Order: sequence, then C-alpha cells, then structure tokens
Amino acid sequence: MTPVTYYKLPHPLRDGELLFYDADAVSRALDDARRGAPLARVALGAQSPPEEAEVRGLEGRLGRGLRARSRAAWGRALWWILLGPALSLLWINFAPAIALIFSPLPPLEALVASLGAVAGGTLLATAVALVPLVWAWRRAGRPLDEARRWGRLARLAAGRRFAAAPLRRTADAELQAFAAASAGLVTKLRDQASQLPERGADGAAEMAQLAREAYRLAQRHRLAGVAGTYHDIYAGFSAAEQRLARLDRAGGVLAERKVAGEGQRVRRQAAGALAAFSPSGPVRSRLLAPLGGLLAGLAALAGTLLLTGMFIVLPGQAVIVDPPAARLARLVPGAGEETGEGARQVVRTEGFHWSWPRPFVERHAVTLGEQRVRLRAIFRQNGPNSFDVLFVEMRFRINNVERWAQLDRDGTGAAAFGERLSTVLQELLQQQRQEARQALRQQNPGLADDPAQLGARADQLVEQRLEEIVRAFVAALSESGATRDAGVQVSQEHQSRLIRGLPAALAGATPGE
Repeated sequence: MTPVTYYKLPHPLRDGELLFYDADAVSRALDDARRGAPLARVALGAQSPPEEAEVRGLEGRLGRGLRARSRAAWGRALWWILLGPALSLLWINFAPAIALIFSPLPPLEALVASLGAVAGGTLLATAVALVPLVWAWRRAGRPLDEARRWGRLARLAAGRRFAAAPLRRTADAELQAFAAASAGLVTKLRDQASQLPERGADGAAEMAQLAREAYRLAQRHRLAGVAGTYHDIYAGFSAAEQRLARLDRAGGVLAERKVAGEGQRVRRQAAGALAAFSPSGPVRSRLLAPLGGLLAGLAALAGTLLLTGMFIVLPGQAVIVDPPAARLARLVPGAGEETGEGARQVVRTEGFHWSWPRPFVERHAVTLGEQRVRLRAIFRQNGPNSFDVLFVEMRFRINNVERWAQLDRDGTGAAAFGERLSTVLQELLQQQRQEARQALRQQNPGLADDPAQLGARADQLVEQRLEEIVRAFVAALSESGATRDAGVQVSQEHQSRLIRGLPAALAGATPGE
C-alpha cells in the first residue's frame, strides 16, 4: 500500500503555501483502492504538519478536478464520435472529385471514384467508405476510457471511504531540509515572477534556471511530488523563453507590448498550474464540456450534410434524385412499384438545391439538349470468331424526364437506351434476313437444297437495302414503345456503317453465335 502524500511548502511564485503531491501517484492509489486496496494519507510539513482542514480542502479540489477532467474527456469523445460519420460522408461524396487527380491512370481513377466497387463490389466499397468512421471512432476510444476512469476516481475521491481513510500528519526532516535549502530559490522565483512582463526572455530564462535547480534539489531529497511540480515549472518557463526571444528578434513598434503580454500570460499559466495544490480557491468545473463536444460534433455533422447534400441544376439540365424510399422499394421484395414517395424525383428548377447526400440517395444530372447514341447490331457471322456488325449513330432528346428517370438509374441512361434500341435493331436485321430467305425460296425452290448459297444471296439482298432498312427503322422509332417508354424523341438524322470482320470481343458476340 502506497499512501497518498501531501507536502506543505511555500508557493514558489507568490505569497502563501501549497500542498504539493504527485498527481500520478494519487491516481494510482485511487485506482488500487477501487480494486480493493486499503487507503492511507500522509500530510508532511517542514516545521509543523498541515491542518486537517487544509488537507480536506485540497482533497475536495482534487475530486472536483477529477470530475472536470472526466467532463473534458467526454467532450472530446463526443466530438470524435460525431466527427466520424461526417468524415465518411465527405469521403463518399468527394471521392469522384479526388479521383480526378488520377485521371492519367483511368483504372486507378475508376477504383478511387467507386471506392473500390469496380474491383471488390459493394462489400469492398462499404469497407472503404467506413475507413474514416472507424479511424475517428478509434480516436474516440482513448478519451472514452479516460472519461470513465476519471469519473470513477472522482467518485472515489468524493466518497466516504477516501474521507475516512487514516490521515497521518507529521513534520518531516527531509522536507525541512529541502525547505531550508530551497528558501533562496523560492525568494528569487517570486521576485522574478513579478518582473517577468518587463524582463521578457531574460526573466523567463532565469526563472527556468531557478526552477531547474529546485527540481534537482527536490530529487536529491527524494520528494517526488515536489520534484515533478518544479520540473513542470522549469519546462514551461524554458518554452516561454524561446517564444519571448522570437518576439524580441521580430522587433517592431508593438514588440515591447507583445513581450509584456506574453510574459503576463506565462505567469498566469504557471500560477494556474500551481492552483491545483492550493487548499482553497475555485476549480474550473468544465460543466459544459460534454455539451460543447456534442454541439461541436453535431455542427460538424450538420455542416457536412449541408455541404454534401447541396447540388446545382444548370440551364438545360435536370437532376434525377433517387430517394431512400425508392431504393428501399427495390431492395425489399414485394415493396410495390416506385410510385408516390418511392418514385425517383426530378428537379428541373435552375439554381441550388439540397437533398440527402450519398449513400442515402443517389443523384445525377441529365442534359435536356440533344444527345447522341450509338447502336450496334450483328448482321452476320462470317468466320469462327469474325462478325459483320452494323453501327448506327443517331440523335435523341429527352422530352419526358420522369419516364427517362425510370431508365436512367445511375447516370448510364444513354447506354441503357442504346442497348435497348440495339436489341430492336438486331431483331429487325435477323427478321429481314429471314424474310429474304423465304422470298428467295419462293422465287427459286431449287435454292432450298443449298442452304449456304441461299443464305449468302439473302444476306446480299439485305445488305443492298441496309440504308433503306435503317432509315425505316429510325422513322418507326418515333412511334415505337421503346422511345415512348424511355421518354425521348428521336431525330431522323442518322449515320450507319457496316464494319466487316470484327472479332467477337469488339462485336459484342459469343463465338458461334
């Protein structure tokens, strides 16, 4: 059992006396007591022991200080807990913009923009999206542990068990010897503290040297709690000397005022650090620290939601918003059609708008002006891995955005529309080839015995009429269900080209098709 020890000594910076103690040793003693170890207290004085009322006053301040540290730790923990979702939202929504850095390397750009989904699917994308959240919550773990620990110690320090622990008050020879040896150092420290704003860096350097001598003296007398305090004073004034020296070298009209202000601030900081050893006086309670951390975290989260949810609709554009209800309707079997609140929303009004950000919603802009689409249809196979492919380039314009929104789920509506029309064109070509074969068999029944020659001559006839077939196909699209259901109007202007001998990979076919 290591007792909690207090040392009554003169205040090194002003008149009065303090009860020094080793804060780490006190925390360890309270931790041991929480686990069932006995508690004991010792109050030592140089000439006469401290009064019991002084010790109880100091211990009351100690308990309030522990509660303040617990509240401060709760504030930091709440900040990190709420900052985690904000960072993940920023990462998810700005990953496509960050990916532009890697535009010279398209595979890497696509990997970053999709959060890894192009390589590992939804599972990898989810894991990558949660990296900032996990990092922030790991950062919150330490203040959470501190908050619980300081809270437990504060309750123990304020409890009956600590107050009822035996208190031994006595004069100590080692403490008396240290007080006598350090009397001159303490007197000089007090004098220098009053002159610090005027003396600047020189005063801070002299005070650091005096505190260092007192620290070594306390070590020689085996006064750990006193030595640690003087070491902190020495380190503080040593750092202040460097800051004050930089202000002196900077010069300027306001240099003297800045030096004086810094000196006063350093003196207040040192006095504030020593206030923990005073049996009387106020203690900063930090009552609002948890609320401050909560409000700061909520403000960061709200600001992130505002920033990531903001979008702009430019002239000639519309933005399709896929709300959570619509996404849920697709995920839940039997949830019904995407109507009412579950339907995709179309925003056409120009200017800034707000919606829930990704991953709660998906949104993308579509142009209401003229767009181009390229159709591809296999005309025939002319080898084991070789195809003749008809390419048709045409123009279209969206005239019903609500219908288009049902096709354009993720910004790839033009590609989906092209695939839909390519299927129709493919079926038309195969129908024309079949009709040509039937017409040739009727004209020349003898060709029925030679399928190869029949097919070749039929394909030749169709190839001669390809432009006419494409023109009729484009003209018929205006009244077809494929364009009406997609909410588009197709232009009659088009270009077509038959490319021969494309391999299966480029033709979009399977060998042997």
